Amino acid sequence: MLTGDSWSLQLPEGVYGSEAPFASRVGAVDEDDGYLVSFVTDENRGTSECILIDCKRFEEGPVCRIALPHKISSGTHAHWAERSVL
Repeated sequence: MLTGDSWSLQLPEGVYGSEAPFASRVGAVDEDDGYLVSFVTDENRGTSECILIDCKRFEEGPVCRIALPHKISSGTHAHWAERSVL
C-alpha cells in the first residue's frame, strides 16, 4: 500500500489457479514473510499441482511445485492451518 507496487502470476491458456491462502513462515517478523499456497489445474494436460510462492520474492514465481497424483477440479477451496491448531 505504501509504494503502490503490485505483482501478478500469469497462467497459460487452459490453466487455472485456486484460492491462494497465506502460510506464515515459521518465526515470521514481517506481514509478508511467508508463502501463498495454490492448487493449479492444467486442463490441457489433465494434471494438477500445488505451488508455493515466496511473498518476499513474488516476482520470481513459484519456489516449489508439487505434482498431484490426479487432476482436481479447478476452483478447489483451500485454507491454511498451523500444525498447532490441527
